[in-house]
Amino acid sequence: MIHTDRPKIKVPFTPFDMIIECMSVLLIIGIWAHLIVAYGDLPETVPSHFDASGKADGYSKKAFVFFIPILTTVMYIGLFILSKYPHLHNYMINITEENAPRQYRFAVTTLRILNFLVVLMFAYINYQILKGAVSGTTDIGMGFLITVIAASIVLPLIMLYFQKKLK
Repeated sequence: MIHTDRPKIKVPFTPFDMIIECMSVLLIIGIWAHLIVAYGDLPETVPSHFDASGKADGYSKKAFVFFIPILTTVMYIGLFILSKYPHLHNYMINITEENAPRQYRFAVTTLRILNFLVVLMFAYINYQILKGAVSGTTDIGMGFLITVIAASIVLPLIMLYFQKKLK
């Protein structure tokens, strides 16, 4: 359901927003730069899927290495654009003229942090795939899976806590 009755407020960039966006863009540039530098040294097949323990269990042609940078770039742009339209987001409370600035600021900040974490996760995966393909090691480590699972549980809890404080 699209909420056309919600106030349309432009949420200005804060210094924190600028820092998190710059870090995301720099990571994306780093992903592409690493790919361009490493591409010539890659073997014809590269690890493309990892099991729960972090060991490669699927391989693809060399061209697969473009998938993650493309996906990362597209996802970053999509979430960045979505952050420009906070009145279209889902909220746990009714949005009014009075609470819209606080709720929109929280939603935009949360989306920026999420966007950065997604870019960071894909940067790590991309780095491990390229490093592993060049060196012949195919292990991103169990720590990565644990980190992703922990973040998937902890981050929503933190968001709920701060969302309740806004009420």
